[in-house]
Amino acid sequence: AANLIGANVGLTLLVGIPIAVAAWYVGVMLVSRFLGARVNVPVSDVIFGEVQDGRKETGNGEQAEGTSWRAPSFGTVLTLLLIPLVLISFNTVLSTLVETGVLAEGQDWVGFLSLIGITPVALMITVIAAILVLGRPNASMATVGKIVDEALGPVCSIILITGAGGMFGGVLELSGIGDALSGSLSDLGISLILQAFIIATLLRVAQGSATVALTTTGGLMAGAVA
Repeated sequence: AANLIGANVGLTLLVGIPIAVAAWYVGVMLVSRFLGARVNVPVSDVIFGEVQDGRKETGNGEQAEGTSWRAPSFGTVLTLLLIPLVLISFNTVLSTLVETGVLAEGQDWVGFLSLIGITPVALMITVIAAILVLGRPNASMATVGKIVDEALGPVCSIILITGAGGMFGGVLELSGIGDALSGSLSDLGISLILQAFIIATLLRVAQGSATVALTTTGGLMAGAVA
């Protein structure tokens, strides 16, 4: 979505983090506490299966040894989540400092940090860190490799959904619907940011996928944003 409207991914993350934290606190934590006090769902059993006689019952009815696995600490999980955010922020912040003349252009350390801050590189580093921190201490590399292999299916489906959503948004943009919709909302005195939020929300409610809603809205709003 950021690429479709020509936004900087790192800057989008830096601006989006406080918004995401506030939305999570109100929309997830407070709501979950309210619902959790009234509805009991054994989340550990839903995710990991029930442990019976030292063996773990999985979702598809199979049993696997589960006693050797231990839950990672909150600090470990938080650190892994922050790795890509920090690395991608390096790229954005350093690029800005170079453009404004604060840092001299062509320095090796700036180039290195900018390289590891490129989104695919930062995510690859995070995957490797997760394998070393979460996977290897709990299982053999063969088991870790199997887990990584099984993750390719969901990843491919996400890429397919993202591509389809972006293509759908591109078709709507070329058809002129995006400009017409944005123009109509602008006539009502609605700002671009609020327009994007309204369109994305309606698309999310209509078809259920946040990914498709975001990428489609990005395509719809690209012309107006430019």
